Amino acid sequence: MEKLIILALTVSAGCGLLYREGLMPRKGVGRSGVFVLLLLAMGARCVLAGRTPSAEEDALLDALSWFRGAGGFPGVRYYSGPYAVGMQYLLAACAYTPRGSVYIFKCMEFLGDLLLAWCGQRCVRSVSGKPRPRLWVFLFMLLLPSGILASSGGMGTSFYALFPTLAAALILSGRFALGGALLGAAVAFQPMVLWVLPVFLVFPAVRENLGRTLLSLAGGYLLLLLPALLLGRSGELLFPFWPGLGAYAALQKQRGAPGLYAISPALSRAAGIAAYAVLAGLTIFRLSGPDAVHDRRRQLCALVFSALAAGALLPGMSAGALVCADGLAMALCALEAGLIPAVICAEAASFGAMAGHLFPALFPLPLYWAAALLFLGMLFLLGNVLFKR
Repeated sequence: MEKLIILALTVSAGCGLLYREGLMPRKGVGRSGVFVLLLLAMGARCVLAGRTPSAEEDALLDALSWFRGAGGFPGVRYYSGPYAVGMQYLLAACAYTPRGSVYIFKCMEFLGDLLLAWCGQRCVRSVSGKPRPRLWVFLFMLLLPSGILASSGGMGTSFYALFPTLAAALILSGRFALGGALLGAAVAFQPMVLWVLPVFLVFPAVRENLGRTLLSLAGGYLLLLLPALLLGRSGELLFPFWPGLGAYAALQKQRGAPGLYAISPALSRAAGIAAYAVLAGLTIFRLSGPDAVHDRRRQLCALVFSALAAGALLPGMSAGALVCADGLAMALCALEAGLIPAVICAEAASFGAMAGHLFPALFPLPLYWAAALLFLGMLFLLGNVLFKR
């Protein structure tokens, strides 16, 4: 009965978001089809929510036990586990429920998926006002297999992926200040977003207003830290960006990313960081030219490529890092049909890594095959960024 109530609420919320954007078909087969797809997407999450045991669920149980024992939000003062401050607020809120806290967290993530899909269609709206591509982006983002597995596994990806996705939509529309504030909020939820922040320089609005964008970014980050400071958390536990770095790195390592280190585990961390820095710098330099200033599709493509490159090349990344790029990638598909094969390769890699992590007996695919697919998709995207005229 509880799952039916959650399913009804999430499907209703999805319909409400579509009505608000004017994307819900007025009548007939179209409206029924949208309802069925929403029901399928949210129903899959509800069914899998209790069937995806993983390191994430163990970490959630430990964190929720901590916050329950500490009395909820007062536990934010001393928590030193693998979750950043923004996630700590959500965990503290879940700790007030007497039973089923992990399931409540996953239900909150289902709502986060709906908001992420809404942010993805907003990216399309910033470039093209056509309603049909926006509707399909919203629905397909909810139906992505990797996103369904990440939510049902309690990985929390939607909570921090929606901030950069909405920030990209706002910056594409020229609203750099609010976009910068959302990027700061994203860092408070997931510090690894820091790696992708320099790539936002591909957007002219950011380059031309760099000082004010950085100020708004710092303001958004500090605003998310303010409740923790008011609760009495010391600065030593807030800065530089997350507590318990060792525990965080251990959790990430357990997840397994289909990237450079899946192909060659012996590579040093410096090699992956250097490769990412070179590719990110090349992308920014190429899109700073006069031929790319007004090409918002290429700018979005550069951001998708960089998000995938961060997940593939940087040490300590997880399969969830690729899920974070899915929202932007689906928006890119709606705007550039020629890049659909590249996005399919990236999504296949993300799903293969996620399914192998959560269900190793059912999906024994070695990670290096997923890594090969990922690099193939990245190659297509990089070619579009560098050579499109």
